[in-house]
Amino acid sequence: TVVLYQPETAEVFEKSCKEKNNELVFVKKPALKAFEDIYEIFDYKDITDIKAGVGGIHQIENAALAIEALMRLGVETEIIKKGIAAARNPGRFEKIDEHTVLDGAHNPGGALALKTSLDRYFGDCEKIYLMGAMADKDVMAVLKCIGDKSSEFYFVRVKDNARAQTAENLAKIATDNGFTS
Repeated sequence: TVVLYQPETAEVFEKSCKEKNNELVFVKKPALKAFEDIYEIFDYKDITDIKAGVGGIHQIENAALAIEALMRLGVETEIIKKGIAAARNPGRFEKIDEHTVLDGAHNPGGALALKTSLDRYFGDCEKIYLMGAMADKDVMAVLKCIGDKSSEFYFVRVKDNARAQTAENLAKIATDNGFTS
């Protein structure tokens, strides 16, 4: 059995599953109910009031994928709920104190997920970003996803990594494109 959330890849998986005589199961969209701090509470199929242990609204898709696979394996509902609540992913939308969230968003998709979650849990609060990046990353695309021209950015060089951009270069990219640093 193959469990899949992303319908945009369905055609490839359908063909492969058919060739190998595997069942293809598509994950249903979880039903959002509420959130506590940065953790979503949602229902999936007949399992209610599941609390995600990993922060960020985008994480319920990952949780639903895990839940569907666990259900197919016959894992009991209470064990599934405890497992989802106990899940951790350090450095991915991790709240390290009351006012600080750590995230490793390094591409437009990750940056958009970061922005969506920040807006959901922190609303119109002023956001200040501390950012480092590798030289092969599209810094402007990330900046455009997470901030607007009024967002405040501080740039750093990733320590001990030859691929890292300098803080000065990151700041120049930002200011050349209307972002403050």
